[in-house]
Amino acid sequence: ASISRSSFAEFRPTYVLPKKTLAHRICICVTHENVNLLLKALSGHVQGLTNSLNTFLSKLVCDEKQESCMMSSCDDCINKFQLLIMNKITDDEKIIKWFQWINTNGRAVKQVFSGLVLQCVKQLKDKTPSHLRHVYIKRKQSQYFEDIKTNARDNTVVCQVDYAENFSMDNQDKIQSAHWGKNFVPIFTAYGWFGGSGGDGQSFGLVSNSIIHNLFDSSVFRYLKGNVKKRDSVTLGQAVTCFYFTEMTQILKTHCVYQCVIISRNDSVLL
Repeated sequence: ASISRSSFAEFRPTYVLPKKTLAHRICICVTHENVNLLLKALSGHVQGLTNSLNTFLSKLVCDEKQESCMMSSCDDCINKFQLLIMNKITDDEKIIKWFQWINTNGRAVKQVFSGLVLQCVKQLKDKTPSHLRHVYIKRKQSQYFEDIKTNARDNTVVCQVDYAENFSMDNQDKIQSAHWGKNFVPIFTAYGWFGGSGGDGQSFGLVSNSIIHNLFDSSVFRYLKGNVKKRDSVTLGQAVTCFYFTEMTQILKTHCVYQCVIISRNDSVLL
């Protein structure tokens, strides 16, 4: 039996929450999300295609663990998109709409597009090689991250650092003009795993006086470098090697690698 929306809202169990009360998914990967948005638009127009990234991936490659398959250099995989996607279009002349995240004037915007099903499929085809490569590299990086945490030597520290947000500083009672001139404090989160600790570590909540989203300009990296290594070297009584994992934009990655090369030969940064 079915019930109306209003009746369900009135009698719903307490553990079934309205969508508006749930947290938004934020900071998701643009490479994954743009492919996911295309799959959502095409799922009803290509036979056997669902809006599942994992199912889509398994359709296109022989083995997800093989580098040749994920790098689009496998002879057996090369025609799978044509056979399983292009040839399965139910009506390539139908007009549909789809969304994509694009950069407009330096800002990320979710833009709607309209066109033929075939146009949307071709856009998906263009994005597929970079998506496969991205997934493969991401999985390898995640695997290495977990391995190095698990197998860290006694003189090794594994540190994960991420920029969190600019925290807005407000006064309880403030004048009107102050509302339009807020000050911000950048917050960085970090966690260090210490070798030989059985997976235990130390968390950090760090603030900076620079609103530039740069770990080095805000001296966060230098703080961690000094304090984490000092803490562990006192405990272990020997030299410490640190591995830093972080996520940043390409410009900051370049700056990060350069800074780490000139700061210490015993530190490694993985981005």
